[in-house]
Amino acid sequence: EVHAKNLLAVFRAQFGRFPGDPACSTLINALQETSEEFRIWWRRHDVNGQVITLKELKHPIVGRLVLEQHVFHPHEPADFTFLLYTPLPGTDTASKLHQLAGVQAPRTEVQYEQQDLS
Repeated sequence: EVHAKNLLAVFRAQFGRFPGDPACSTLINALQETSEEFRIWWRRHDVNGQVITLKELKHPIVGRLVLEQHVFHPHEPADFTFLLYTPLPGTDTASKLHQLAGVQAPRTEVQYEQQDLS
């Protein structure tokens, strides 16, 4: 529910950039007709320009890394998205990233596993 409310606040921020767009208005009307949660949350007028989710990576050298993924949608340019990954507080991810900064890259290609924790 928290994630859905946050995404709706991001959608409202994006919708505010194109208030006369008929496709957005049609989508909003359809969602209001079919979802009680959407009707309630839409009336709150929450606006958020970023989305924060958790990402987990399994690195072959240091193991599990847990990162916060911050997604920003600046107003200009209109199609630009900025992603920022930061170590999740309370984990050992920051120290592992510092450790990796001193390690030379492996000579072979490494496959990373990614899991969305949201």
